[in-house]
Amino acid sequence: MRYGLLLTFLLIMFGLASCESSGANNGLTTHTEQVNKDHLTESLSKSSDKLIIAKRVGMENQYEDHKEINDEKSVSTVRSILNKGEWEEVKFLMTRPADYKVHFQPTDGSEAKAVLYEVWFTNDNAEIYISGIHSYKKTSKEDAETLGTILK
Repeated sequence: MRYGLLLTFLLIMFGLASCESSGANNGLTTHTEQVNKDHLTESLSKSSDKLIIAKRVGMENQYEDHKEINDEKSVSTVRSILNKGEWEEVKFLMTRPADYKVHFQPTDGSEAKAVLYEVWFTNDNAEIYISGIHSYKKTSKEDAETLGTILK
């Protein structure tokens, strides 16, 4: 049973990797293009935000409040990682729920559109997805380590 599950997992991961590298369309990615960052700018540009982090509980799609970060340097670092590089427009499917769900919340009493970032830590990278607008990015190993230190 254990080897069957492991084999199934490896086959799924191999299939996902080949879809990504070949550009095949198996429902994982419908198309890729640069995402207009206008909808992200509002949540990523404010300096008076705090970071709200929810952590997955167990293997189910259930989350509990993990922590709030008010430290301007940490919030700015996360904002910088999210702004770095290009977001791709994709329909994204992971084999497990996100490790963390993160959003910025204004501390100055203003209102902003809440953009929920789902974060997975996989193979020395962080994969980040915004389901509402189907935007995806994968970070570098260095950025994943930094993000992991802040979120965990």
